Amino acid sequence: MQSGATPLATPNTVNVTYRQFAGDQTNAIDGAGSPFFVDAGTSANFDATSTRSDAQERWVADDTTGDGVPDPPTRPITLKDTQVIAVFFHQVRPRVLLSGTNSSSTVSCSKRKLFGRDNLPANLFGTFQEFSDVRSQLAFSATSSGSPILAAEGVREFTVQKGLNVTVQYVVQPRQDLSTLVASVTRLPADGSTPVAITVTIRDSAGNPVGGIDPTRVQVYPSDTDGVRVTAPTVPTDTTGRLVFVATRNIPGSIDFTGTLDGQSIASQVSVEFLQIMRVPLPVSGLYMVSFPITPEDSHAAFLNMDVTPKPPQVARLTDGTATYVYFQANQPNAALNIAPGRGFFVNTQTPGSAQLTGQWSTGPTFNFQMSPVGFHQVGNPQTDHTMLWRLADFEVFQGGIGQGLLNTAAAQVLVDPVGWAFNGQGYEMVADPIMPGTEGLRSEIGVFEGFFWHASQDGVGVVYTPNSGRGRAALPISPSNCGFSIAATVGERTSTVVLGARPLATRAAAAPPSPTGPEAVSLAVVTPEGGRAAADWVGQPISQPVTWTLAATTAQPGQSVTLSWARLGRQLPAGYQVRLRDLQSGRATLLNTHSSYAFRSGAVGSEQRFEVTVVPRAGHGLQVLGFQPAAGRARAMSFAVQLSGEAEVSLPVSSLTGRPVAQTRPVTATGSTTLAWNGLDSAGRKVPAGVYQVTLLARNAAGESVRVVRVVTLR
Repeated sequence: MQSGATPLATPNTVNVTYRQFAGDQTNAIDGAGSPFFVDAGTSANFDATSTRSDAQERWVADDTTGDGVPDPPTRPITLKDTQVIAVFFHQVRPRVLLSGTNSSSTVSCSKRKLFGRDNLPANLFGTFQEFSDVRSQLAFSATSSGSPILAAEGVREFTVQKGLNVTVQYVVQPRQDLSTLVASVTRLPADGSTPVAITVTIRDSAGNPVGGIDPTRVQVYPSDTDGVRVTAPTVPTDTTGRLVFVATRNIPGSIDFTGTLDGQSIASQVSVEFLQIMRVPLPVSGLYMVSFPITPEDSHAAFLNMDVTPKPPQVARLTDGTATYVYFQANQPNAALNIAPGRGFFVNTQTPGSAQLTGQWSTGPTFNFQMSPVGFHQVGNPQTDHTMLWRLADFEVFQGGIGQGLLNTAAAQVLVDPVGWAFNGQGYEMVADPIMPGTEGLRSEIGVFEGFFWHASQDGVGVVYTPNSGRGRAALPISPSNCGFSIAATVGERTSTVVLGARPLATRAAAAPPSPTGPEAVSLAVVTPEGGRAAADWVGQPISQPVTWTLAATTAQPGQSVTLSWARLGRQLPAGYQVRLRDLQSGRATLLNTHSSYAFRSGAVGSEQRFEVTVVPRAGHGLQVLGFQPAAGRARAMSFAVQLSGEAEVSLPVSSLTGRPVAQTRPVTATGSTTLAWNGLDSAGRKVPAGVYQVTLLARNAAGESVRVVRVVTLR
């Protein structure tokens, strides 16, 4: 037979051992080929090796049957085998570093040729170094088959050359469905400058952070771009896989932030509430009772940051239902001082300033005041832009969650006082519905950012406030069953007020609450039959008989000049009604209808000076003129028969018909029936000429009541 070899280079040979003439024979076949005879039916053994081979390069012989299966080294020789050709493959061992792969995140290789045939290794990682045919190709998969998923960067296919030494850089493939967004804060001021950090954490398929991600591959989007500014990072993700975007907004409202990675949506999103900024003015130095209709993130920090002097500010709040104040301490947060809509606080400043807060503003058409337990509650106007009108029909009262009616009903007023107490910087002012008898001229509203006190008489009480509810508010006309008046006690600039009267519903309101700065300069209260103190007292039946109240005036310093005053009695009481004031210490009496004030000096500190105030209906006046009849005497002298209902001091002023004074008799005390005389002389002791004159009977009793009756007389 004829044997040939097709070496790729010389001097590569392959040895063939065969049977010839019944004996073994070995020939070396090279590229030129070699004819030889063999015995029929014997076999030839090819050593299938190269005469040149080392650790990185070799020649390997194979046949050309082309069946894809390496031929066995021993082949039978038949008569038809007329030629055997050995084909040499030049192979090298290239070194390829699969950088980034590991045993749990492998890649695969395709197009690798060995002996001219595909040979596809799987699960490659680290360094790939196996023999391959020269000029065949190595193609590594784009991504790993494990977890985390890796992706190759740059060229992934190489032609095998001698000395091939390359690196295929594999990096962790980020997953948008496993990446996350987190906001540094969920609520912040909508001031256009306070930032929120939106941190995007890029993770791989195993949930581990991925470093080195170009920031341009990641985007963050707000759900509403109005007033929003987002600043993107400029450096790749660090070892924690994070990119930090910074957002600000100058318009309040809630914003959802979403993100994309390589244009694909990141699974998570975050919501950020940009909060409205509230500035509560404190325009002068001094003591304020204020309300902050907002829920800040941190009440303690909000007080610390107030723009006032001193810092920290002096803040106090009455503990609900008690007479105990809680005071702000810079180093000790206290839940009792938490700011919230509808809560009131005292703030004392030495210089003008303001309180700037951010948080959740009070919204909604109604507001719920929690008024439990029994006692005073320091509350405030929950509205951010409207005064709180004190209208009883705007307050609906509940107890234990069960409605008890509006505050203008008897059932509700048993639970909650129908009046409030505001603070004017000097002292408390009663706040009442103008339809309540006797409240004319008193305060009837609570300003924006203003606090006030409200008194609950039973536990478990809540009040739902509906501004401008539109429910009925018509005032009843003045009558014996709907009338009243106020009396104020004043020391310097400090004033305390009580209201007395009658209305269909008997109501008594608690006296003013305690002050955080100590005793009030002056306190005026109604002494109740039980010995308690009240600021208002309306009897529940018509005043058809005299009604008397006892008042107690208390001052913080002895020897103070105290003035009791009242006004507009004629507009608040039925016609003809009289009001008497009697000082129980001095016995002095004053008729309020004819006087506007009464002054006295305070006693020892804390001592009370008491007064009786009596309303006398028209039919019950104590002093009346029952008769006044003139009679002519001698020499133009005249006498007058007078009949009085009681003892009084009387006099007879005489005037012309035009009102010019003519004469005045000396005052005398008269009781019952009395005769008074005018001698017909003028004030200079001269006889008056004949003519027509007016003679007036003036009578005034010890209670301060006075009456006058005029008669016209003719002197002849």
